[in-house]
Order: sequence, then structure tokens, then C-alpha cells
Amino acid sequence: ISKQTWRGNTLSHSTVITPEAAWPSIHMVEVVRSCPELCRFCLASYLTLPFRTPSLDDGLIPAVEKGLGATKRLGLLGASVTQHPQFNELLQWLSQPQFDDTRISVSSVRAATVTPHLAASLASRGSKSITIAIESGSERLRQVVNKKLSESEIYAAARYAKEGGLSALKLYGMAGLPSENDDDIEATASLLLALKKATPGLRLSLGVSSFVPKAHTPFQWQGVRPEAEKRLKLLAKRLKPKGIDLR
Repeated sequence: ISKQTWRGNTLSHSTVITPEAAWPSIHMVEVVRSCPELCRFCLASYLTLPFRTPSLDDGLIPAVEKGLGATKRLGLLGASVTQHPQFNELLQWLSQPQFDDTRISVSSVRAATVTPHLAASLASRGSKSITIAIESGSERLRQVVNKKLSESEIYAAARYAKEGGLSALKLYGMAGLPSENDDDIEATASLLLALKKATPGLRLSLGVSSFVPKAHTPFQWQGVRPEAEKRLKLLAKRLKPKGIDLR
């Protein structure tokens, strides 16, 4: 299989803004393409390498300005938007008075990049939640998939989200990953329950998808594991009675 890759730093943004879209009346701006973390299951990382970031002045600001003349809703997209080297400067630029009534949302961010300032910036622009991908509560399994994320960073992200004024933290996980066992699923449930106890008042939800191998990734030849469905039910049994939304 061969593929072609656009290697330039001019990324995409919405060309049509309409209330009839799946995300109505939002101007979408691609902040980064690919991801430097290279989780072994992730098509978004490997298919679009190398990791690219448009410049703030010549790329992001013109793209944002183009859409905010037509709508007051802005979506910042990418596999890891907060790893753009000028992301904080972009937030600072968006804090100008003319954007006071602009609602800003971001796609899933790397947990280690969540700060009270980031959470407060999003809360002040209408966001209620922030989303991080943990893949698993098991440190062993995170190492297997090359998820460079410690448990302390997950706790810090939840704490900072609450301190910054957000009301909810959304987490993404997976079931059926290569080498996964029941202990790994139990570790995910235990982590979510401990997070809920550590951050009272912060609404937690866990979105779990079944692992499906993707071409062009290191896990492309790994099969789909039939026990994934059973483990999803195990998570639901552990989390839903404790008030944690499982999707």
C-alpha cells in the first residue's frame, strides 16, 4: 500500500458555516496535523506524519478571523491541539475584547498540557468541559500502546479542570487492546472511581471504544479481540452505579 502526504504547514478550516451541519454554526480551524506522541494504534498520528503546526500570525489568526466574521462559535481541531508551540499565544489573542461573546471549544487534549490557565480560558469562553484520552487506567497497558501518560498527570488534569472553572472532565478509553486482560479493565474502573473521589463536584464521563486495527499503524496486524464486549459490560457494572457516565 502506498500513500501520499501533504507536508506543508497550511492546514484546513471551514469553508461553509451552516446551522444544518453536524456541529452547527461552528467555524472549525485545524491547529495541528498528526501528533508527536505516536500511540501505536492511532491512525491520525501515522497517516498524516510529519507533525505540523501552522504559524500563529500567518496561518492560525487569518483562518480564525475568516470564520468569526460569520459566527461566534470557534472549534480548534487536531489530534493534540495544545501541543502547538504557540497555543498559549493563540488563547491570549482570543482573549481580546472583540471576542468576548465568542464560544471556543477544543478537541481532545493531552492530559499533561491541561493547566488552570487553559481550563479558565475555555470556561470564560463558554466551554463546560475538557476532554483527555487515557486509553486505559493500567500503566502497563499505556506503555504497551506507547501512551506516554502517568497517573499523576491524569489526576492533575482533573484537578486543574476543576480549579479553572470547568464543570466536567471527559475521558476517552479503549477496550480490546493488544495484551489487555481483566486486570487492566479493573485498573481503569479503579482510576475513574478514585478520580471522582479526588475531585468532588467535577462531573466525569468515560467514552470507551473497542480497538480496531488501522492500516499504517504499528498495530495494523493485531486482530479484533472478541472479549472486548464483555469488558465493556464489566466497566459499566463498576462505574454506572457510582454516577460515572459511560458512553
